[in-house]
Amino acid sequence: METLATFGLSIVHVKRFSNEDDIPITILSFLYYIYPQQVSVEMERNIFQQLLPNVSYSKIEEFFKLLHYFNLITTKNENRGDFISIATEAYFLLNLPNGEHFLDETLHIFQSMMPITTESWVPIIATLIENAMPYHSLVEKYVDLTFECNYLMRHTYKNFKKYLLKNLGAFKRCFGPQHEHTLNMRNWYISAINNEGKFHLALKEWKRLEKICDKKFPQNHWLNIDIKQRIALVFHELGMFQEAKSGFETLLEIEFGKDNEITKFRIKGNYALTLKELNEYDPALSLFNEVLAYWSNLGDDIEICSAKHNIAAIYFDQERFSEAKDIFQELLEISTKMFGEEDAETLETKIWMAKTCWQIYPQNKKLAEAIADVYKHVHAVQIRALGEHHPRSLETLKDLAVFLFENGVYNTISEVKEMLEVVLQGNLENFGDKHPKTLGTKFLLAQISEEEGDMVQALQGYKEVLAGFEIIYGGLHPSTISAKEGVGLVLYEMKDFEAAKIIFEEVYQTRITVLGRDDKKTLFSQYSCADCLNICGEWDKASKILEEILEFDGQIEEDEEITNLFQDTRQMLEKSRT
Repeated sequence: METLATFGLSIVHVKRFSNEDDIPITILSFLYYIYPQQVSVEMERNIFQQLLPNVSYSKIEEFFKLLHYFNLITTKNENRGDFISIATEAYFLLNLPNGEHFLDETLHIFQSMMPITTESWVPIIATLIENAMPYHSLVEKYVDLTFECNYLMRHTYKNFKKYLLKNLGAFKRCFGPQHEHTLNMRNWYISAINNEGKFHLALKEWKRLEKICDKKFPQNHWLNIDIKQRIALVFHELGMFQEAKSGFETLLEIEFGKDNEITKFRIKGNYALTLKELNEYDPALSLFNEVLAYWSNLGDDIEICSAKHNIAAIYFDQERFSEAKDIFQELLEISTKMFGEEDAETLETKIWMAKTCWQIYPQNKKLAEAIADVYKHVHAVQIRALGEHHPRSLETLKDLAVFLFENGVYNTISEVKEMLEVVLQGNLENFGDKHPKTLGTKFLLAQISEEEGDMVQALQGYKEVLAGFEIIYGGLHPSTISAKEGVGLVLYEMKDFEAAKIIFEEVYQTRITVLGRDDKKTLFSQYSCADCLNICGEWDKASKILEEILEFDGQIEEDEEITNLFQDTRQMLEKSRT
């Protein structure tokens, strides 16, 4: 009903250039075009009959029958809401005395009001632009408005890709296939493909577009820069982080003009995200702080929040949870105030806040139940807004399953397994079987199999994930190391101590390289290796590793796990000496 209120305010603008006979059908056409399936037809009819008593509904339905007779629509559109949308649009185009003039005047008004545009106007503006596309003079006149509206519509208009495809066809006819405007519209269309999770197809199309633009424009042309950045971002999405890193570094070597300074800092931010995935935290933090300073100087609140969020996420990965919590708390208050309780950004920040609080205050039963409720609430909202298999919905369901599993807040293990199987199926559809998200879900399912005692299935799962992560990340990435450790743990449970010993030695040596000798994860993997060596009768080697662990007793910050580790280490060392 927000749209009705918007149009009530807009009637005064319509009257400036249209006689009263045209006003009812104009408003009716737009209103029928907005969310036709979300509001009952009878309710719509009652509203329209009050607003527009002189409109002939029977004439609209007759026109629909004519359209259907000529097979201009398919049977899938024969539900009530859709047929009225199609019929009224056609009626609108055929009954205005001068459609081009009307659209020109209407687009001019919306263009002048763009700074105060609201989300409820999106379907209205989309309808106007679509109907203006047959008129070359309007395409040329409102080309900037068309691209400006793309930013407004990209996350809110459900038929965005179809809308862009129509506009791309119109641009080809108006400007030609190699014109800068047409190439830019093609760039937008590929981005819509990418937003559907079809990353491989988008990458292929962007590479084709890159070849065209490389020949047509200089390297520092804005469209060339944009396409190359999008290619680097797709590499990132596909888990091809080295390729993404190389792409961003190549971009940052370009001489950016002063007009492209904002683009340069956006590239730096995206580059930092890739470095984070490669576990290069220090250079990533340095870049994020540089980006934060830039946006703070410009006073861009949204970009400031984004930079702070990325800094907090790195703190989380580094187990600097208190510092992360302070930032997430600040961001949650800002996001709730700016966007509302159920906005995507607010929901994502709530999830991060919940995860961080649990790291600071573990083993609190009431808090665990409250955090699980946060996950469930966010997931329910995302399903309503985005659908069950949208990447954001799947990520939240995965986080919920992990939280329930790790903290025992579930009725049966099969409940958690079913959640992860839903996530796996969605990730396979969205990303394919070699994407980090898919492999990460398979890793979690291997853990479930291990918990259920199905060691054969668990071992197969860990090995598959390990092979995938080694290709994507290489041998030094935390995800690769964790998958290898999973293989070792299962081999240990299967009493294949010789094979487990080799795996654990590789794991702890790698962690010494990546994390250092005094890291908690390094110490635990050393203990696992010493345990296997001890069982295999290699007491001297086991004793040496156990003594190395005890060198850090009292030297590092201890929690219950570390205290128990040192205690177990002393006991094993004493037994190995007797």
